[in-house]
Amino acid sequence: MISMVPVKPEKQADIFAKENIMYTSESNAFEAVEQGRQIGFCLFEMQKKCCKILSIATEDEDEMLADGLLRAVLHYAQKRGILSLWLLDIKLAKNYEWVNFTRTNEGLFCDIQDFFGNRCR
Repeated sequence: MISMVPVKPEKQADIFAKENIMYTSESNAFEAVEQGRQIGFCLFEMQKKCCKILSIATEDEDEMLADGLLRAVLHYAQKRGILSLWLLDIKLAKNYEWVNFTRTNEGLFCDIQDFFGNRCR
């Protein structure tokens, strides 16, 4: 069984460093774990009312696992009062063509409620 859980705070900085992403007080991480082994992770920041997705990585570039990680992070963020999703990597949006993203020079934005309100893959 695969579990998607927050990474323990003491392990987060190491994951960010391996990905060459600056770790700040707003940084956070979720991991996908199977039989005690990490098989994927999502690095993100929760800024005011926005969840900024910095990186999603999985073994074998598993799109379904990446989708599960993103949804777990968005649920986590939404439960903490975060309203918007910010995708820095436009390539991640290819699996979510039904989502009404707003495109800017800084990435893609959408309302988390709208993301969950549309059909699944």
